[in-house]
Amino acid sequence: MPLPFATFPIPAAQLVSAFRGDYNNMLTAVLSCFTGPDAPPQLFAGMLWVDTAVTPKLLKQRNTANTAWIVRGQVDIDYGGLLPLLGGTMTGPIDMGGFAITNLAQGSGNSAARVADLASYAKLGLGGDAAAAFAKVPNVSQIPSGTHDPTVDDDLARKAYVDAKAVAGGTFSGAITLPNPPTPGSAQAIRAVDVENKISAHTHDGSASQGVKIQNTSLASSPATAGDSLRADGSSGVLWARGKILNDFAGPLLFSHTTTVALTEVDLAPYLPVTSRLAILQIEFTSQHSSGNETFVQVALRRRLSSFPQVYRDRVLSATSSISVVHSAIVQVIVEVDPNLRFSYETTKSGGGSSAAISCWLAGYI
Repeated sequence: MPLPFATFPIPAAQLVSAFRGDYNNMLTAVLSCFTGPDAPPQLFAGMLWVDTAVTPKLLKQRNTANTAWIVRGQVDIDYGGLLPLLGGTMTGPIDMGGFAITNLAQGSGNSAARVADLASYAKLGLGGDAAAAFAKVPNVSQIPSGTHDPTVDDDLARKAYVDAKAVAGGTFSGAITLPNPPTPGSAQAIRAVDVENKISAHTHDGSASQGVKIQNTSLASSPATAGDSLRADGSSGVLWARGKILNDFAGPLLFSHTTTVALTEVDLAPYLPVTSRLAILQIEFTSQHSSGNETFVQVALRRRLSSFPQVYRDRVLSATSSISVVHSAIVQVIVEVDPNLRFSYETTKSGGGSSAAISCWLAGYI
């Protein structure tokens, strides 16, 4: 509660003893500026009050309209905690509200950098304007280092901070954004956005303006081996592959039959590279001629589901009907495969003998 004091005005008819007490209370309250945690119960324009309910304690004064308290300063510190004209140390940031601090002498170290200090660093030399410089940089005399270095665009920078940032060389900590594309024929830097997705193909007519053609002496061929060539991979790309690979031995058995078999698909993807277009098959025929009865199995090969088959067979022809002959023959044939490395075949058995058969192996590819 505030100090006790008499109610204003003091009544005209009052005993001397009562008046003395009211007067002493009033005088004590006025001399102490009503020091206390609560505002005086009666408020007058211009009256002073030391508010002890806040930290630090504040000296407040009633405004001329008697509608609010105005803070005049701290009570327990010189100059009310304000910066005197003689200078001092700030305990918080200065918000200039967009105005500049001017007429400062050249400083050093933690002194604020002036426009004149920044001018030599601000000459960027871009677009022919080598004299362009930063301007209207506010200045103060002493800015603490460390955590008080600038963090946002309108922070003030120390001269030592600017000097350190302006040293030639170093590494950028962020990207440099170029707002405009380069001028054709100039020495300006090209931006990523100017070239990304712009080149889909290139036809070289040999003119000097298109630069040097691709040289076969400089074409990287890893992991290709001697004899390989570039071939389309079927997926909008190319790969290194042998132009011709033949195997002279029988590979995996693909099928073997002794009867008629309807159109059947064979998948060679487990055995052939994706660049293959022709498969080399090794086919063994076994045919029979007995008592005038000729028995054989023929095979029709075709690219998968094609209507143009190639028919192969081995027959035993004998003019003597009493002789029984079983004959075997091995041939290598080439069949075209589709892009998925498949082909189809069907077999047809003719005759009533039991020894006719056909077997097929993969012998190579092209």
